[in-house]
Amino acid sequence: MDIGVQHKHKAAGFTLLELLVVVAIIAILMAIAVPRLIRSRMSANEATAVAGLRTIVGAQHDYNTNSALHTYANSLSALATGAGAGGIGFIDSVLGSGTKTGYIFTLVPGTPVGNQLWNYYVTAHPRGYLATGVHSFFINQSGVVLICDNGGVAISDPAVSCADGKPPSPAE
Repeated sequence: MDIGVQHKHKAAGFTLLELLVVVAIIAILMAIAVPRLIRSRMSANEATAVAGLRTIVGAQHDYNTNSALHTYANSLSALATGAGAGGIGFIDSVLGSGTKTGYIFTLVPGTPVGNQLWNYYVTAHPRGYLATGVHSFFINQSGVVLICDNGGVAISDPAVSCADGKPPSPAE
């Protein structure tokens, strides 16, 4: 028996300093990764918005071919349900609702001539500017997508300049 000799036992576990170092490293990694994740999500939303606009133009051409009056649809819901053109939808119900992947879609019919629409345009703008997207998009029956950083506001007339004073440019 050793009387007067004390043995030191090291407690199991991590010290506070070690835990703080690990938390700091994780915080630095997240500070690098999260903004990139947000930017990539916004880019994906914008690509989906452009694809949605092109889908709408193709659906409008199909609607025009299948409707008895050979006219364009006057709303996204008419494209989704096929009302007036055989009752078969030309776009999915999500796009037909006007909101998809962080973007708000609006179909604006032109002035009717008799019972027929000969022109229209569609806009897509982010539901949350700098959160779901940055760019607003415009397309009409020509099929050319125009892009603009308009502060999240829809482009109502492509002849009007964007918020930065430049005209909208064609999207890739």
